[in-house]
Amino acid sequence: MNAQEIKAQIRLLPDDDVGPLLEWLKDYYDGEVWDRQIDADVQRLGPEEFTKRLQQEMEDASEPRQAALRLLNSMHFKSDSARQAYICDVETMLGSALLKNR
Repeated sequence: MNAQEIKAQIRLLPDDDVGPLLEWLKDYYDGEVWDRQIDADVQRLGPEEFTKRLQQEMEDASEPRQAALRLLNSMHFKSDSARQAYICDVETMLGSALLKNR
């Protein structure tokens, strides 16, 4: 089934079913799809370049802390230790970004 066929089927859904489907799609995109994109970016750029670009995005953001927190909250990690290690790295970058924005 292609995207056009799926869209046609969605139009046939009762209105009450569209909201839960939208929530599921959002969770799916923010979770699994986002994770694959992050993994692909890290593999394509390498961890150092990915981290450098993330840092630049945070420095360019008007609210770098919020940008980083949104990113962290939307990411899923393979383990708690992997999440903690990434959070430590981001906290280090946040400190630099917040100091530069003062």
